[in-house]
Amino acid sequence: MSKTLTYYTEFGNRPAIHAGREACYRIEIWGEGNNVAREISVDFDAPAMIEWAEVAKLDPVQGSALTLRLVSESDREFVGLYTVEEGAWRVDIYRNDDLYWRGSIDTELYEEPYSTSSGYVVEVTASDLGPADRTDFDLTGRHTIEDVIRHCLLCTAIADMEQAISISTSLPDAKEPLSLSDLYVNTANFYDEDGEPMTCREVLEEVLRPFALRLVQRNGVVHIFDLNAASAWPSTEVCWISNDARMGVDVTYNKVKVLLSTYSDANGCDGSLEHDEVLKGSAGDLYYTGERDHQAIGSPGFRVASGQEQHPQLEICNGALVCRMDAEWSGSDTAGVVWQYMGLKALGSGYQCMITRDGDNWPTAMTSGTFVPIAKTRRHLSLDPYQPVYVGSSAGGEVYTGAQLRVSLDLLLDTRYNPFEDAGADNGGTQYGKALDIPASVRIPVQIVCRNIDGEIAYLYNNDSFVSSYSYTGGEGQWIPYTAADLAKNICWLQYYDWDDWNGKSPVGGWVANRQSIGDPKATTKTMKKRGDGYYIPMPPCVGSVELWVGKGFGVIVDGSDGWLPNTAVRQSDAWDKFVSHLRWLAYRNPKIDLVKSSGKDLTGSDLEDSAYIVRTAKEELSIDTIVGTPGDRALPTSRAMMTLGDGRQIRRMTRAGVTDRIERLLIGTAYSQYAGHNTVLSGTAELVPDMPAMTDASAPGERYIMLSDRQNLAADTSEIRMVRFVGDSYEGVEITKTTQG
Repeated sequence: MSKTLTYYTEFGNRPAIHAGREACYRIEIWGEGNNVAREISVDFDAPAMIEWAEVAKLDPVQGSALTLRLVSESDREFVGLYTVEEGAWRVDIYRNDDLYWRGSIDTELYEEPYSTSSGYVVEVTASDLGPADRTDFDLTGRHTIEDVIRHCLLCTAIADMEQAISISTSLPDAKEPLSLSDLYVNTANFYDEDGEPMTCREVLEEVLRPFALRLVQRNGVVHIFDLNAASAWPSTEVCWISNDARMGVDVTYNKVKVLLSTYSDANGCDGSLEHDEVLKGSAGDLYYTGERDHQAIGSPGFRVASGQEQHPQLEICNGALVCRMDAEWSGSDTAGVVWQYMGLKALGSGYQCMITRDGDNWPTAMTSGTFVPIAKTRRHLSLDPYQPVYVGSSAGGEVYTGAQLRVSLDLLLDTRYNPFEDAGADNGGTQYGKALDIPASVRIPVQIVCRNIDGEIAYLYNNDSFVSSYSYTGGEGQWIPYTAADLAKNICWLQYYDWDDWNGKSPVGGWVANRQSIGDPKATTKTMKKRGDGYYIPMPPCVGSVELWVGKGFGVIVDGSDGWLPNTAVRQSDAWDKFVSHLRWLAYRNPKIDLVKSSGKDLTGSDLEDSAYIVRTAKEELSIDTIVGTPGDRALPTSRAMMTLGDGRQIRRMTRAGVTDRIERLLIGTAYSQYAGHNTVLSGTAELVPDMPAMTDASAPGERYIMLSDRQNLAADTSEIRMVRFVGDSYEGVEITKTTQG
């Protein structure tokens, strides 16, 4: 709802010393709805006070608060200013017809004298950044820092105010200071592991802190600046007007430490379902072990619940069902996706639980060659294949070979009624024995999808040439440019076989893991076995994200007299009938893509701590924690802390004051510059300073000061200020050490 002017008043200031400083102030209070504006009265001595609470030199955000002293001419005249809705009332202050300050009346705060019916003063408070403290950040995806700042300010009254940007940091070799519209961040960084967001105020601090920037509203303008840039600003000499002026010394530090949390996650995508989160309202059916003459006998086994349900990490599609297995006497608690199961759920009931999503014609995908997805991973992380990964060796080539992807999918393909108990005469033993003798390898159709930074499918992984023909030519699969035709075909397979007895033992029975997709299992090597389960593939050729789509159907590979039988021949053989006609379970779980080392060992990201001594004889340390920065070669390609350019490439270095290094080290240089010397602090009552200048003092020629705090009485034309000496950045003498944590 749009706002209309509701209350207004005007007053002039009373300059304490110098003539020519007269100013006329106009206060406007805007509320929602169609209001009729009316003039109100204010307290003569102090109608409006604006306070910028004290911050340290390197604090990234400095908010301000307004106290209005309104005179209530009638009982409860201003009680309507009480609100619980953020931003319902806006206050604009004009100085000589130019916007001077803007903010929102604080919510849930209102108090006035109750024993007086009229002519009493009501204090109303407002703040410029208060709403950002109480508003959760809700932006998702990849955005520029400029967009993030703008979004964080949307909940405040200063969102559409003029901005003045003073940044001295630049990209390496750039002639101009960097623009915050050129730097991209991953907003997933601003949510915790449970998906709980930071507040907008906290996000503002996190994106400004690495650059030593500060955001503050002064004189109708939102300033974003760093001290190195401010050292070149025009200056204003402070005019003390009281005998309360004091001189002190700013705090100093023994050492400065900058910790960058890289938030490096080795999971490219993970569609694993949590057992306790699946089909919470369903108890499931109890399944038994054994049958004779189509009548269930034997002991109870486990419970299965299945149904149509979506989950944040996994999209279920084309008729597939989620399932939850509860271990009663058999198996273990787990959850996944089911395409068919046929068990015994009551004594004497026979086959009462057959569920297949393809009728009697499954798996049709093997005959048509058409890829039909039944599950797609949803939760995926941004991934930069050009990001070097520190594994003890240096990068080589454009795509670093020290990191690769491991594609995993557990498969339940079984002919037993109870796949978690031994086969016997009453548990499908005859059919299970036949099944063990038939398939030497099983393959599952999948699509390994790479999306670019815009979320569009860019590449697919193709290994069909050797997996489908069961041949091994020494080659590997490859990433191919996306086409809709390829996405609709079976071009990629996950393969299941036994490492040690691939030609004599079935790879299926109970939950099994996929192995390296290689076509002919006899071509496996000791290195592959040592590396372990999963399908290891190279990083994709573009910056973006990866997903794993599971397709319906499966293929059986049989070792015939003339080698591996092609799929059509298998379907026409007795082997297919013996296996498929007695198949009772087809289910999947834990679809995921992990980042691993070339050896197959897990990759772990490290937090980075840089430090430097400032004054070795001082006691206190300055600790600065950041979550956005330039981790360099110590972060995984999925690091949420990385800043990137528009094309997704990580920014590894920046330049400030003639020095090019990681932004965390530049921040250390700024801290060293500001705290290494003798830094005078001046405080007291002075003539009001409207602007955001660098300050000087007549008693200290050549020194420049920056405001730490300011409390302005607009009518009295005074500022109660506290300001500190500051300098431009200088990195001479800084000795930085680096430590990797965790």
